[in-house]
Amino acid sequence: MKKLLPILFLFCGSAGAQTVLFKVEKPKEAKLAERFRLEYRLEYQGDFEIKISTEKLSNSDFQLLGITKEGESAFALEVIPFNIGVSTFPSLEFSLISVAASYKAKSPEIPIDIKPFFEDKGDEKLIDIYPPFRFTNWLKWLLLAALLAPAAWLIYKKLAGGTAGFISGTPAAPDNRTPYQKAMDEISALLRANLPEKGEIGVFYISLSDILRNYIEREFLIQANRMTTHDLVKSLKGTFHDIKDLIYTREFLDDCDLVKFAKHTPGTGEIHGDVERLKRLIDLLDGISAKKKSPPPAAPSAPPSPPPPPPPTAPQGKRGKG
Repeated sequence: MKKLLPILFLFCGSAGAQTVLFKVEKPKEAKLAERFRLEYRLEYQGDFEIKISTEKLSNSDFQLLGITKEGESAFALEVIPFNIGVSTFPSLEFSLISVAASYKAKSPEIPIDIKPFFEDKGDEKLIDIYPPFRFTNWLKWLLLAALLAPAAWLIYKKLAGGTAGFISGTPAAPDNRTPYQKAMDEISALLRANLPEKGEIGVFYISLSDILRNYIEREFLIQANRMTTHDLVKSLKGTFHDIKDLIYTREFLDDCDLVKFAKHTPGTGEIHGDVERLKRLIDLLDGISAKKKSPPPAAPSAPPSPPPPPPPTAPQGKRGKG
């Protein structure tokens, strides 16, 4: 990986009666889901302890991995970006604290150019595999057909001269499958459709992405089907315990988009591998959901109380000689 030249930002922030000069070094560019450093150096008058508030990062395009203090007034932040294009690293609040006084100063917002994983040739336009009006989500149509089939059968029986008994027949059994079971059934149905063998690789990958989004929507009550990949990943930031799993999810969705927009044509082995990636993601998310639903461990019971001491007995007097 080539070394990226840092860019220096100078910013003068007012902190009450104290003036703070920020010097911020950032990489010239960064790559999606690859960690990089931002270095902050503060210049001010006096002797202060510095504390940083990173609250604004919670709703940004960046995940904070850690802060390293590199001197009395120098800090390095290690972060990972989750968006492509120019994203703004938010302003951070620095508290300057001493025995005599305390001040607050805000750092500048930093624009950062985030590049994708894949190399963009620059002169290629994104071409959808079908015009928008021709695309349909076959999984949704399949589900709709399954729901309408019992009603269509009853109507047919009535029109064919059946009695009212057909109308009051046994209702369809409710679908009690869990979101996990539904996702696995959708994967099986997708594989049975043999779309890659029919030349429908783009539709196949759109369906892979839809299955993951449908699972997230059912299990975590996030409107995943209405979100861009970027917004969906931001919504899942608080779900994963390991940042690598969040990156893995972003990579999978980005790879599906690459095939959808005819930027990449996977081979047979890669297609099978991506199906396994989807299964692993759903397994991972289902495990996270199960932990959240499980009750907290019971507090250890207190040891039994010792038995009360026996009641005191009256002393017996000595008998005299008679």
